[in-house]
Amino acid sequence: MRMKLAAAVLVTAIFAFCAESDAPAPWKDKPVAAWTAQDATRLLTNSPWCRKVPTTLLRLQSEDERRAGGNMGRPHGVGYDHIDDSPDPGATQLFLKSRSKDGLGALGTVVQLRWETALPVQAAEMKVSVTEPPTPDGDFFVLAVYGIPGRYFNGEPATLGEPLKALAALKREGKKDIRPIRVEVFQREQDLVIAYLFARSEEITKNDKYLQFEAQIGRFFLQEVFDVTEMHFQGKLEM
Repeated sequence: MRMKLAAAVLVTAIFAFCAESDAPAPWKDKPVAAWTAQDATRLLTNSPWCRKVPTTLLRLQSEDERRAGGNMGRPHGVGYDHIDDSPDPGATQLFLKSRSKDGLGALGTVVQLRWETALPVQAAEMKVSVTEPPTPDGDFFVLAVYGIPGRYFNGEPATLGEPLKALAALKREGKKDIRPIRVEVFQREQDLVIAYLFARSEEITKNDKYLQFEAQIGRFFLQEVFDVTEMHFQGKLEM
């Protein structure tokens, strides 16, 4: 875990350096009232709170493998249904590229991660009239994943998200993992938004330095490292 986190941190730092070298970050040197739509879009696309992240599309088990594990039939649900293995971006927005050498999966769709409960994210969404997933009442951090393929899912958001709870975590060096207390799935026109709710009682401070988010959503696996020391806005840690 330590070596993986260190490598991920290095990659994150390189991308952050390249992104921030282009222009001053508006969330650092401009008041919210002075933000332009371009500033807001930049924050929602690539900032300490928002990232574009490639996923790995895990291969489906064979029928024999499923039976050996005590399962019968092809799995269904969020991350399984309405996914086509052929490159058909018009139908699924899923772009399969080269197969991995070990045969476990392929490069999947690129998703967007956003800390929905962070004040700068909420301010940016208001600036460009983005409709975020509903933030429930309670003392939560909400990290949302935008862009998982899927259509025609019916049901309560928390019911759809229940199978995903045990498959996600925030990882910190030298501390126990933080698991979501609830996961909610929201249908958009062409894809899904999946909101992970973490209790604020699991205190996160700048001393944690880095948070690695990992999640499996059906066949999709993603991970991303956030630099906690950069997630400050107006002198306060925002998540």
